Amino acid sequence: MQADLFTEGQRAGIFRDGDPAVLSRIFSGIVHGYQSLDPAVMSDDPTAGERLSIPSLHEIVEGAFTR
Repeated sequence: MQADLFTEGQRAGIFRDGDPAVLSRIFSGIVHGYQSLDPAVMSDDPTAGERLSIPSLHEIVEGAFTR
């Protein structure tokens, strides 16, 4: 599904060129890395703070994949 999204985004001129399957794996790796360090996901401590904001994550993803 993610590769299809990259294919559509490339056709629309939004996403950078590259193999959609590879780009989707890179995207998944970024999300996995974020979630593996996010206290909201990985901690039982309800007061654990955010280590990287969602807007910052969006900036990273947009920078990596958009033209």
